[in-house]
Amino acid sequence: MLTSQLFWRIFAIYAGLTLCTAFAFALTLTAGYRDLAYPQVEARQIDNAQILLPQLRKIPAGDRWDFLRTINATSETRFEVLTLDQARQKANSEPDLADALAHRIGTSRRPNANALFQLYTIEFEAHGETLILRMTTPLDSVTENLSWISARLWVTAFTLVLIGLIVTYVMVARIIQPLDRLTHAAEQMALGESPKGLNFDSRNEIGTLARTLRNMDRQLAQRFSELEKQSQELEEKHEQLATVLRSMIEGVIAVDRSEQILFANDTVFQLLDVQPQSFMRRPIWEAVRHPQVQKIVQAALSGQPSEKVEFDVARTQRTLAMVASPLPGEPATGAVLVLHDVTDLRRLENLRREFVSNVSHELKTPLTSISAYAETLLNGAMEDEETCRTFLQRIEEQAERLNKLIADLIALARLDSIEQAFELEPVNATYILQKSIDEHQGVAKSKQIELISVAPNEEMEVIADSDGFQTIIDNLLDNALNYTPSGGRVTVRWRREGEWSRIDVEDTGVGIPREHQARIFERFYRVDKARSREVGGTGLGLSIVKHLCQVFGGSIRVTSQVGSGSQFTVLLKNGQNSNGQTWM
Repeated sequence: MLTSQLFWRIFAIYAGLTLCTAFAFALTLTAGYRDLAYPQVEARQIDNAQILLPQLRKIPAGDRWDFLRTINATSETRFEVLTLDQARQKANSEPDLADALAHRIGTSRRPNANALFQLYTIEFEAHGETLILRMTTPLDSVTENLSWISARLWVTAFTLVLIGLIVTYVMVARIIQPLDRLTHAAEQMALGESPKGLNFDSRNEIGTLARTLRNMDRQLAQRFSELEKQSQELEEKHEQLATVLRSMIEGVIAVDRSEQILFANDTVFQLLDVQPQSFMRRPIWEAVRHPQVQKIVQAALSGQPSEKVEFDVARTQRTLAMVASPLPGEPATGAVLVLHDVTDLRRLENLRREFVSNVSHELKTPLTSISAYAETLLNGAMEDEETCRTFLQRIEEQAERLNKLIADLIALARLDSIEQAFELEPVNATYILQKSIDEHQGVAKSKQIELISVAPNEEMEVIADSDGFQTIIDNLLDNALNYTPSGGRVTVRWRREGEWSRIDVEDTGVGIPREHQARIFERFYRVDKARSREVGGTGLGLSIVKHLCQVFGGSIRVTSQVGSGSQFTVLLKNGQNSNGQTWM
C-alpha cells in the first residue's frame, strides 16, 4: 500500500485540505481577536475622554499639569494636553495629531521602543483656547494576550492537523487497501490464475466490485476451460491435418495475400529439392521461378478459376503439375497450391506412344512381306516351282515371326495385368539351366558358337515358377546367340551367394554401348534395329525377362562393352537354406 500512487495522491489531497483548514482557522481566530481587542482599547479611551473633557474645561490652565500628573500616576494610559502650535509642530510625524487638527478627532497605533501604543486625540476648548487632549495607551497586555491566544490556536491547529492526518491515513488506507487487493486479484485474473482476497462483506461499491470480480472469475474460468478444450481439439485436428499433409504424395504449399509462403509439407522439399529454411517465408515467385506458377497464384488470389500448369525442375529432372485454389475470404486471404509429380506419367505416355508406334511397325513389317510374296505368287510366280517354294518359305518365316511377336505381346499383357498367377515355389534351377543349354546347343553349333556351362558341385534351387524361369533362361540364351558372331562363345554360370542365387549369361558378341544399356529392357527397344530384324528378334525378350524377375522377387542387370560382349546377371532368391533344407 505504501507504494500505491493512488494512496499518496488521495492522502496528499486530504492532508493539504486539513493543513489549509487548520491554518485558516488559526489565522482567522487570531485576526478576529486582534480586531476585537484594539477597538475595545479605543472605546476605553473615548470613555476616558468623555470623563476628562468636562473637568479639563473647568480646571484653570495653571492647575492643568498637576491634574494630569495625578491621573498619569494612577493610570496605565498617559494623558497630555497640547496647544495648537505644539500639535502643528508634531502633526507631520504623528498621524493622530494631523487627524485631530483636520477632523477634531484622531486615532493611530505606533510602535515605540519595541512596544505598541494606541493613541487617541481629540480637540476641545477651555477658557477660550483651543486645546488638544492626547491619550497614549500601551498595548502590551493586548499583545501578550494575542500572542498567548495565537500560540494556543496554532497548537490546536497543529494538533488538529496531526489528528486529521492520522484519520486521513486510516480512512484512505481503508479505501486503498481493498482497491489494492482488487487490483492484485485483477492482475492474477489477467495471468489466468485464480484470484485471492475477494472476500469482502461490505455492501458499498467496493463490495459490489469484489462480487462482480468473483462472478467474472467464475465466468472466465468457464470460458478458459471451454477455450482450452477447443484449443486442444483444434490442436488435435491440426496434428491430424499436418499428419495427413505430411503423408500425402502430393506437395502442398499455402501462401498469404502477399504471395508469402506460409506452409509447405515435406513432399514439396523433395519435389523441388530445396531446404525448408531457405524455402519458408519467401515469396512463391522467388522460391519457384516459373512465370506460369506466378500467373496461376495471382489468378487464384484474384478469385479466378484455377488452372493446371506443368513445369520442369532442372535440379531433380522432374515434371510437376500445379493447381492453385483461393482460400476463403473476400478478397481471398491466400491460396493453396498442390503439386503433383507427373514425371512417370509423362514417361509412360511417351512409352505408350512409342509402344503403339513400335507394335504397329513390327506388325506391319511381316504383314507387308507376306502380302508382297502372296501377290507375287498370284501374279504368275507359282508357275516357277523353285521361286514358289522360296516365296512360301519366306511367307512361313514372316508368319512365324508374326506369331512369335503376338505370343510375346500376349505374355507381356498377362504380366502387366497379373492375369497369369504364378505359383512361386522352389524350382530346380540346375535342371532347367542344363536343359535349356542342351536345347540351344544345336543352334549354337549351326552358328559355330561355343556354348558352355559352369555349374557348382551341388544342385541349386530358386524361388520361381518353372515355366517362367525356363522363359528367362531361353530368352537370355536366344539373345546371346543372336548377337554373337561365328567363332564366339556363350558361357552360362550359376552359383549361390548368401540368400540369393546368381545366374550369369556371358557372350563375346558385339556388346552394347553405355548410352543404350539403361533402355535395353524397354519394349521394342533395339540398339541396332537392322541387326535385330535380321536375327529375327521381336524386341520384347529382355522386357519379358525383366518382368518375370520382378514377379519372382529378383532382379536383372547388364554389364557390357562394345566389341567385347555382354554379361546379363539374374538374381533370384534361394530355394534352399544354408543347411540344404527347402524353404516352405
